[in-house]
Amino acid sequence: VPLPQPSEALPPPDPHGEWMFGMEFEFAGRGNRIVRFEEMPFQNYRDLLKVIVRHYGGDARRIRKVRFSKPTTNLERYPSGTRELFRAEWTDPKGRVWKVEPEYVASSGFDGYELVTPPLTDPREIERIGERIKASGLVREGLKSGVHLTIDGRRLVTPEGDARALANLIVLHENMEPLLRRMFRPVRGGGHANRFARSLSGDHPELVKEIAALPQDQRTRAK
Repeated sequence: VPLPQPSEALPPPDPHGEWMFGMEFEFAGRGNRIVRFEEMPFQNYRDLLKVIVRHYGGDARRIRKVRFSKPTTNLERYPSGTRELFRAEWTDPKGRVWKVEPEYVASSGFDGYELVTPPLTDPREIERIGERIKASGLVREGLKSGVHLTIDGRRLVTPEGDARALANLIVLHENMEPLLRRMFRPVRGGGHANRFARSLSGDHPELVKEIAALPQDQRTRAK
């Protein structure tokens, strides 16, 4: 039976349906020693992704090795400014692409793994996946392990251009961010110098003030 073709494009948002979200989970290998990417064979990526494949009753032979590159500042070792890497990918019966790729979790180099989910709508689905991975014993929490949550925000602006939900969310987040940082104290926080998640008010304070000053009926796409 042919599988649906994998696609990175999101379907149009359903105004009455569930919100779509995606997650990224970072893991260290099961050993206690910090390893380098060169010491992590593709089989490691494949074994971790097989946990997902088996959960959905899929065929592990369909796991693909995909080569890709990432920019790097280590020009002495990578004069081209890019580093060649690989990841494992699998397309589930719904045409969704799951990935396991290298990540920083304990040092300044690629020494761990990141599970990247496709767009999902059911939180219970990812809960079951997490339980399977934990039970596999293949990975553990690293010093810098984290979880990234991406939510489809297209419904924050209506087709008519009403952007109140988006503007209100921006203002709320910028007001609450200092408190959130104090509460969670993420290892990779690093204040406003954090290149992974910079504060909008840190880089564009005037823009945040302008949005906050807009009356509710003027919080539109045009504004």
